[in-house]
Amino acid sequence: MRRRPPVPVVIRTIGRAARSARALAPGLAALITATGRTAGPATDRDGERVPLAVYSDAPTVGGAETSLAYLLGELSPRFEVTIVAVSTRVAAHIARGRAGAEIRIVPAVKNRFDLLPMLAHLSAFWQLRPRFVHANLWVPSACRYALAAAMLTRGVRTVAVEHLAFPSAGRRQRWFKRLLTARLSAHVAVGARVAAEIAEQYGLDAKRIRVIHNGVPPAAVAAVPRVTPGAIIGSLGRLTSQKAFDAVVRSLQRLPNVTAVVVGDGPERRALESLASQLGVAGRLVITGWVDDPRGYLEMMDVFVLPSRFEGLPLAVLEAMRAGRAVVATDVGSVGEAVQHGRTGLLVPQGDTDAFTNAVATLLADRELREAMGARAREVAAERFSSARMARDFEALYDELGT
Repeated sequence: MRRRPPVPVVIRTIGRAARSARALAPGLAALITATGRTAGPATDRDGERVPLAVYSDAPTVGGAETSLAYLLGELSPRFEVTIVAVSTRVAAHIARGRAGAEIRIVPAVKNRFDLLPMLAHLSAFWQLRPRFVHANLWVPSACRYALAAAMLTRGVRTVAVEHLAFPSAGRRQRWFKRLLTARLSAHVAVGARVAAEIAEQYGLDAKRIRVIHNGVPPAAVAAVPRVTPGAIIGSLGRLTSQKAFDAVVRSLQRLPNVTAVVVGDGPERRALESLASQLGVAGRLVITGWVDDPRGYLEMMDVFVLPSRFEGLPLAVLEAMRAGRAVVATDVGSVGEAVQHGRTGLLVPQGDTDAFTNAVATLLADRELREAMGARAREVAAERFSSARMARDFEALYDELGT
């Protein structure tokens, strides 16, 4: 069998189709939903608009999408923002941070042979003619079709932002990742360790990946009353295997009179509730379900916990620090770039439930220690991990690329 030459399949497919895309424009327009905007256009320092398209192909709302909403909320008004996404719910969540942002919904591309959605992406960028396409990668393989389409749109600078190091299952994905990355205007990761892991997993040059840490705003939500007068440990996040909330449930066996509050929902909820029943701690586990803004629950938590199996730079940790909570977390991804062991919290090895439980017990037993850590955590978060600082860093990047 003859081997195919190493031709970029997606770019080749879109590129050939692009010759006739303008003729297909009326049909493609039917695939793109525009919702309009809520305020007037933004202008730059000289009165010129700076069109910015942010893109997400995330199917559900997670930390990466909330981070993007925080970024848009802090960006200078000189940027005229359009949110391009495959999910209406995700787009609406991102748009919460930016009054006046336009939303365009494009169909998701299922695979490299799914031509019409690819063309819809290309048509959307051709219509918008943004100066920048900011692709929000919730996993390393995300946004590849949008980036390919943006690279075929004249005058566009492409910025890809990595939120999570997650190994690809196939050589094709790794090869195509390297191909697209080489053509980016800028490659960004939310943490130094995330950048290093992405580079190692995909055979990239870590020196070419710029680090811009995630940032969070100060919480402007009312505190939720305590669910119990006793000690409370808690966390925020989707109930998935990644977050390892089963470690929180197991820790309750060795933490008598302690209640765990997990704010979120997800596919692991039933398994967590079943485990709590098996271990006899169901009465001390509270799972709230989905909450639009979970930060109001942080005030009741004596210790914030996150025993994840892998991470990027989780917003939940940054929000807990901003709220003045001491943190116990596994030392995965870029968590250690925010949580300073012994100063703002305690880091434990991933998968070591005993070490996790011991760290939680240490902080619960010493109120003075955890409050001192929480105070330092608030200072560090405000200084180094604010959404305002994140926005200024991205604005500097856009200026460098040429606004």
